Amino acid sequence: MYRFLPGVYTIELFAVLVGRTRPLKLRSVELTLTEMQAARLHDDATAGLYFDWSPETGRYHGHIDNAKLPDPPAMILFPQSPSNEPGRSKHETESPMKTLDK
Repeated sequence: MYRFLPGVYTIELFAVLVGRTRPLKLRSVELTLTEMQAARLHDDATAGLYFDWSPETGRYHGHIDNAKLPDPPAMILFPQSPSNEPGRSKHETESPMKTLDK
C-alpha cells in the first residue's frame, strides 16, 4: 500500500488527441495533505481522504471519512438444470422452447 506523506500534491490531467504527437495538458490541481490526515490514513485502513471544491477559497479542501464498502447483495441461487441429472434422456431435459423450434 502506498503511504501518503504530508505536503502539497499536484495532479495533472492530460489528453492524447488523435493526430497529435504530444499530450495536451487539460488541468493542474494542487491538493494539500496535512500531517493529521497523513497519520490517519496510515493508522486506519478504513479511512479515506476526500477533496471537496470550495468556491469561496477557489481550492480543494481535504477531509477524512471512514467509508465502508456496501455489503454485497444476497446471492440468488438457481436450481440446477435437470440436464445434469443422471439417467434422464435428452428429450426429457430439453426446454419446451427448444422443442417448439425444431
